[in-house]
Order: sequence, then structure tokens, then C-alpha cells
Amino acid sequence: MDWKPYGPCCARHAANPKAAFCPECRHPLLRCMASAECGQLVTPSGPCPACLAPALFVNAGAQVRARAGERLSVPFVLRNASSAGRPLWVKRLARLDAASDEPVALKWQQIDAGTERQFSINTPPIETAGTHELALLLVAATRHRGVEEAYAFRAVVPVAVTAVTAPQSIQQNIIVHAAESQGNGVATAGAVSAPLNVRVDDDGVTTALTDRMPLTLERAEVYELEQDVRGYRRQGVRVHRHVTFAFEGFRDDERPHDGVGLGAEGRLTFGRNSRTPSSQGGDTNDVCLRVYRRDGVLDEAATMAVSRHHFELVVANERLCVLATTSRGMQVNGHGVASGALVELTSGDRIQPIAGHTNRLTLGIEFKASMGVVERVTVRKLAPAH
Repeated sequence: MDWKPYGPCCARHAANPKAAFCPECRHPLLRCMASAECGQLVTPSGPCPACLAPALFVNAGAQVRARAGERLSVPFVLRNASSAGRPLWVKRLARLDAASDEPVALKWQQIDAGTERQFSINTPPIETAGTHELALLLVAATRHRGVEEAYAFRAVVPVAVTAVTAPQSIQQNIIVHAAESQGNGVATAGAVSAPLNVRVDDDGVTTALTDRMPLTLERAEVYELEQDVRGYRRQGVRVHRHVTFAFEGFRDDERPHDGVGLGAEGRLTFGRNSRTPSSQGGDTNDVCLRVYRRDGVLDEAATMAVSRHHFELVVANERLCVLATTSRGMQVNGHGVASGALVELTSGDRIQPIAGHTNRLTLGIEFKASMGVVERVTVRKLAPAH
């Protein structure tokens, strides 16, 4: 499961949409789910750099300095810099503190490529002097063919807070001369002392930015797992794109070899069609679904209830999912799955391809994980009940 960076040869051979491995270095080629449009290779758990490219700025005119005890309202700009022209979907935006996060109320969710949206973050009073962090959380997603990939990012704005010093009082004696007439006609002078208080404040005045300030967006993988953005929070594991598969209970000509991955298109297809082209035409499948009686004889009636292309296994948000492609109906753990629906799977789940006949064909899913990562998924074809 070790992952190495792509080499120059990988980039050259990625142009072949059918290539699952680089023919020179044998490195697996993992493609973005929208690679037909963006042409990008991706890492096992990272976003496509062309499809998901948020850029965050503190807007010009923002105040990033304050006195102790003051609140701040900081304006931001979120830009969709996708070079593939894909929309950006904002799933969550919040201000982070040590105890929790405070959601930002937005009146928008989608940002088209090359455009931007503005919002503001309000802080509570900042009581102590020093350098503080205004931390933001962004959960952004991209979508393609019924699959959504979401990622969490964290950004920090440094805020300088100065202490409020006690006002200084300067006492100054002002002498007022007044002429006072004496009885002998001689004038004398009188002096009046009056204190004058002058307030001298500290120099910690807020300073406005003259230009936009770009912020670094860092992946927040811990938040993703803890908040169910990606991976399986309850089990504490993730399924990466280069996960391998094993098959049990299938005939050799109906299944790929153990250790196979999701392939060039990032999907494993299951259906009645065989794994090799036939004279009847139609797309081939990675796994051929056929129903046999206990004596090993093909059950033609039950097999014909399976669509030629029935469902797919995909990895989305670091979870194994089943994507139904049949209109004949299927079930996962006894619950119906409509055509086009995406359902998460976990270890121990059951896929029943033939609706209403779960006793004839059932597939079991089993995970083998190590150090928080699912290394292998076993798809087991269970024996029919009768």
C-alpha cells in the first residue's frame, strides 16, 4: 500500500484512458473521476488539483489589528480557481475556536469556475494582548456523474492584539493673573491654580489592509474523519483509491485476479454480461454475475433477472460505495436501491442484486484494514439458500 509520487513516464502514459498502470514503471495510474474532462492523475486520498481549487483571501480594507477587549469583523473572498471549469460546492464554512466551531450563515453554496463570493467572520471580544489566530474551516466539494467528493481545509489569519494601557493624567498649573484694586490705588496680582487632565492612549490602533491577503488552505484530515466528511468515523478507517480487491465464490472466468484495483475508470463493474466480448455485443464487466443452483447448473431464469450492467463499486470520500446502474431493482442489506443511487458500504454489508430474490444471489463485503487504512476488500459470492 506504499505510495510513491508519479514519475515523468506516468504523465506521458496517462493520456491513454485505458491504461491502469504505467507501462514503464508499473506505477498505478489513479485518475480523477472527471478525468475525461480534466485529464488529471490524483493521489490515493487527495483532491484533483484541476477540479477542486479553492482560493481564500482576506479582503482589502480588513482590520487585522485590535485592542484587547475589542471584536473584529473580517471580510473574506473565496474564489473558485478550477482550471477544469468545474463548479465548487461549499458544504460548510465555520470559524474555529478551541472548543467548537461556529458556522457562517451563507446565502449561496455554488461558486462557478473563475468567479468568487464574499463573506465575513465576526469574532467574540479578544480579551488578552498578543498574537492570536482567527481560524477558519472550509468543506468544499466537486461533483461528477452522481458522485461527490468533499474535502476539509483549514486557514489561519494572524491577528495582533495590543494591551489597553491606563490613561495618563498630566497636571499642569495655570496661573491666571488678575488685577486687584487696593484702597491706596496700587494694583496687586493674584494666582489661580487649575489642574488639566490630558488622556494619552496606546498606539494599538487597528490597521486596514491595502491589498488582498492570500491564505494557505491546509487539508484538515483529522476533522474529515471525526466529522464524517471522509472515511468511516465509527470504524476509524479510510478506503483509498488504490485499494485492492479479492473474490471468493465466483468461477475463475467470472472474476478478475485477486489484487486488482478499481481500474482505469476508477470503477469495478458487475453485471450479467461476460468479462470478454461476445457476439451479442454490449459492454463487458469486471465481474460476471450469474446464478447457479446447488448442483452447479446455471439458473437461466434467475440470471436473466440481472441487468447486463447491474452496478458498480466506486470509492468516494474514502468510502467504498455501490452505484446502482440497473432499473430492475436491487438491495443493500435488504433496503431497495434506486437506479443512479450511491450507497456506502462497510465490512459485513450484503448486496442483493436481484430484488425480491435475495436468497438466490447475495454478495458479502469484507474489509481488511491496517493502521487506519483498508488495504483489501473481499467480495464473497454467498451460496444460494436453496
